[in-house]
Amino acid sequence: MDLPSTSTESPTEPTVHIKTNDEILHDVATTFWIVFIFYIFASVAWIAYCIISYRRDLEKLKLSAEKNSIARRLLKAYDSVDIENLRAESEVLEDTLEATS
Repeated sequence: MDLPSTSTESPTEPTVHIKTNDEILHDVATTFWIVFIFYIFASVAWIAYCIISYRRDLEKLKLSAEKNSIARRLLKAYDSVDIENLRAESEVLEDTLEATS
């Protein structure tokens, strides 16, 4: 047999838990530290990535500068050759070889 309840709360209504200021402060502090630590790790990872990327780009630029300096030296050597004098010297050399044979 069911006895009538003397309580004012009905069994179907949800119970609301009201947090104290200390509990709210604890929740906020916990969330803050979790986010802050994640932010620190992400920042360190990003800085490491930027340093590695910078070094990689610097190496590529050094290789490119070396290749360009070699190409510049070859072009300078090519430009310093006087084609007219080479033709004249080769004709004189051919004439000398024909005369001696």
